[in-house]
Amino acid sequence: MPKILKKAKTELADKHAQFEAEKKKEKWGLLVLKKMLHAAEDKLAKERRQWHEACKKDKDDIHKIQHINHTN
Repeated sequence: MPKILKKAKTELADKHAQFEAEKKKEKWGLLVLKKMLHAAEDKLAKERRQWHEACKKDKDDIHKIQHINHTN
C-alpha cells in the first residue's frame, strides 16, 4: 500500500507542476497579447491624430485658395 500511495503522490506532484507551468505560460501569453493590443491602440491613436491634422491642413489650404480666387 505505501508504494501505491508514494507513486500516486509523485504523479500528483508531477501533474500539479505541469498545471502550474501551463498556467504560467497562459498568463505570460495573455500579458504579451495585452501589450501588443496597447501598442496597436497607441499606433492607431497616433495615426488618427496625424490624419486629422492632415485633413485640417488640407481644409485650411482649400480655404486660402478659395479666398485668393474670390479676391482676384
